[in-house]
Amino acid sequence: MRTHAILAASLLLAACHGEENELVGHPPTDDQPSANVVGRGPHAQTIKVPGEDPEQSTRDEYPDPIFTAQTFPFAEPESTFQLTWDGGTSTLPVFDEPDPDANQIGKKSWKQGERIRWTDTFVEVFAPTVYHVSRSTRLEGPVWTQGYLTGDEDRSFDLSPGQPVAVYLYAGEGLCWVGVARTIIKSVCPDQKHFLGPFGGKTPAATYQPQRKLWWVQVGEGWVPLDDRVLVDLVSP
Repeated sequence: MRTHAILAASLLLAACHGEENELVGHPPTDDQPSANVVGRGPHAQTIKVPGEDPEQSTRDEYPDPIFTAQTFPFAEPESTFQLTWDGGTSTLPVFDEPDPDANQIGKKSWKQGERIRWTDTFVEVFAPTVYHVSRSTRLEGPVWTQGYLTGDEDRSFDLSPGQPVAVYLYAGEGLCWVGVARTIIKSVCPDQKHFLGPFGGKTPAATYQPQRKLWWVQVGEGWVPLDDRVLVDLVSP
């Protein structure tokens, strides 16, 4: 499937095109490109790509992320993505780390329609999407601590109506990184039978996106935050 990257966003056999426009945010409305926030629902936001204005503090725009993962927003087992430049002669800022507060080491552009070769992918989440329990249920799964699964620690939570659950990122196969009682676990995503919240996406990857995130890819020696000038082909097995 092809779409534009905006807080994206996810890993070669065949690409499906044109079906998942709801995976990304609205295009920029002025000369300032929008950052890669995913979603066209009421929780979608337009935020600024870091590094475009060196006079403005990026930490004012982006606090410390509350969740990070070496993945991409639309990840499914054995899947990947391809990137194509659609930004003409404009440029993307390049940072030495996938962090809007890192050092900007240059700018990068490609020929119109050129494939962007990437070597790593990373997502920072700054605001999750919150769901509320409508019917008593249980969520359980391995605990996430400081960027990795503990492996031998599982937690289960019995949830009561009205209790909030934060979705940080879609993890593939109907699983999400969710926050319950100050703990992040990898668990089944909230469903409409037991939760109230935004369920507007046509696919789980489209539905379970955080309110605010940055999707980074490594190109050469630096990292660029993706925005709507980059076309994304999701490639599935």
